[in-house]
Amino acid sequence: MSEKRQAKAQSVVDTRTPEEIAEERIAEWKRNPNKPKTVLSFGPSLSSLDLARLGLKKVPETLREVRDCEFLTLNDNEIQEFPRWIGELSALLRYRS
Repeated sequence: MSEKRQAKAQSVVDTRTPEEIAEERIAEWKRNPNKPKTVLSFGPSLSSLDLARLGLKKVPETLREVRDCEFLTLNDNEIQEFPRWIGELSALLRYRS
């Protein structure tokens, strides 16, 4: 990549809100038949959704529709409490907050 192009690429600022980024990741996760996997040191690989380090203040409501996620990362956000419906995610085996 030329220096001019590289400088321009670095100057692009992402103007999406944390919520918009999370919604995009959730939508992509639901569309993708080959779910990303997280390999845990003590067991099998799990289908995973990464919503870490976005600055979220609450768990996105659309996450409620993600029924086959086994590992959810929400660490390094500003979430103070989890909604009651988080228990409806029946496939969820682990989450990191």
